[in-house]
Amino acid sequence: MKSVRCVCLATAVLFLGATTTATLAQAAPAAAVVSIPKAAREAQTVAEIGQFKTTIEQFIAAKVQDLTSTDAKTRSGARDILIQEARNGDSTIYLKTYADFLAADVAPVLTNNVSAADKLMAAIVVARIAERSGNSSLAGAARQMLKDPSEAIVLWGVKAAQPIIPVLAASPLDPNFVLIAEVATVAQKHSNPFVIDDAYQALTLTRRGSNAQAPTPQMVTAVLPHVQSLLANRLAQYGKSVPPAPGSDNRATNFYVSTEVWKGVPAAQLPMVQQMTDLTNAATNQYATGAEGRAEMLTVIKNTAKAFWVVGAYFGNDAAIQTATANIAKLTINSPPESVKQEVASLFAAVTKVPAFAQLKTGASPAATQPAAAAN
Repeated sequence: MKSVRCVCLATAVLFLGATTTATLAQAAPAAAVVSIPKAAREAQTVAEIGQFKTTIEQFIAAKVQDLTSTDAKTRSGARDILIQEARNGDSTIYLKTYADFLAADVAPVLTNNVSAADKLMAAIVVARIAERSGNSSLAGAARQMLKDPSEAIVLWGVKAAQPIIPVLAASPLDPNFVLIAEVATVAQKHSNPFVIDDAYQALTLTRRGSNAQAPTPQMVTAVLPHVQSLLANRLAQYGKSVPPAPGSDNRATNFYVSTEVWKGVPAAQLPMVQQMTDLTNAATNQYATGAEGRAEMLTVIKNTAKAFWVVGAYFGNDAAIQTATANIAKLTINSPPESVKQEVASLFAAVTKVPAFAQLKTGASPAATQPAAAAN
């Protein structure tokens, strides 16, 4: 009897131990995903990426959570590895899956009342991965960043928009298409020169991200009214003083005379040349006042003249336009205001001899010649 009780007791202990071990095994959390498998990063089809979606989702969720850690090293480490795992991928479907999961997980960080440091880390991640992904998955995140009261977050929002806008410009039915207009609006509200310059880069399709196509007429048509709107707003500022980052306005004039824009949207040629004329007038007037930004004004005049030179090239290498722009290029910071005005007047006289620009308003105020397209 005693031996039977011992056997029963031993059996019970073994049973309980096995049960406890099984229970603990079931309760143990899954191991953290340290990195994303190479096979996932190289997936080419829906079926291939499908088997790794849970792994990718868990990895991103954990790292986004680390972005809000109280430990600075943990935050920066999470930022770096999130960016790196995107850069490690080459396939379109992997980058789309990665950006989709990131967009969902980072939304609460960008919208909730978290610390500025946490939100900044998330904003940097969004911008860097938007650049790598080559799709519009993070457009919603970029739009949220543009609404943030922190200028730093807004700046990263504009940076995030740079590679996204070309994708949206080619996809007018995308629900986040409005991001294009929102970038222009933000740039008009902020005086930060970096926000202004990055907005110009975004709207002129300067930074198109990975796997981006050259601008098509459809893409140009989508962004051109907003470039015109931003420049019109800036021209109005010249009437009062030299605006922040005046050199950035030449991103618009360079865009206007690029082959994709000039030949892609011929109906916009006169409005674009009108704005180039207004910018030259505005900079010339500010140069004449002897303002602190005189050197910058001369640079704007010269760079806009280079754009006029391209216009002349489009019209059979117009000799009068090219001579006038060459004379403007010779001006120096010591050139008297009257000399600058004279050379600018000679340029305008040459441009208006081109039949397409006979109606150009060479003496109009900037505010009076805001293009109708900018209202769209």
